[in-house]
Amino acid sequence: MTALEVVKKAVDRLYKYRDHYFEDHDLDRAIYKTEDVSNELETTMAVIEEHSDKIEEKAELFVQRGRALNVMPNFDQNALDDLSKAVKLDPRLVDGWNHLGECYWKNGDIDAARNCFTGALNHLKNKISLRNLSMVLRQVGKDHTEKATYVGESVDTAKEAVQLDISDGISWCKVV
Repeated sequence: MTALEVVKKAVDRLYKYRDHYFEDHDLDRAIYKTEDVSNELETTMAVIEEHSDKIEEKAELFVQRGRALNVMPNFDQNALDDLSKAVKLDPRLVDGWNHLGECYWKNGDIDAARNCFTGALNHLKNKISLRNLSMVLRQVGKDHTEKATYVGESVDTAKEAVQLDISDGISWCKVV
């Protein structure tokens, strides 16, 4: 296994830990979830640091480090910085664009988030960019008429995400 594969696996494991937390923990641990995920993040960052010198694809390294830092519910400037570097080094990294969009979104910069999801779609039509763009579009608009237009566009975008993978329950949730 290459160093990059080890790092990707560690970051994927971190997201699985966060996203499936209650499959392995009782509900009474809910108040500790953020702390537990933070501890897992520290472990993941140690793996990334251990292997970072062995990874030649620096853009991919920045994506994985940014993804890891972006796992927490709050905005992280270091995640934004790493993901920005990644897409500057290789603008074709759709995963980098998607996570960068999520960072901007967490920071309340809806226009930048929208640009990131659109940027990802310019490289590859994919359900993650489409459903994130759909959610962001619901937050755009200055007046009632403009907001209604964007909500309509949002629903169309969510439907596109479903069409790419009709078995994806997450995309289905974004249609309504």
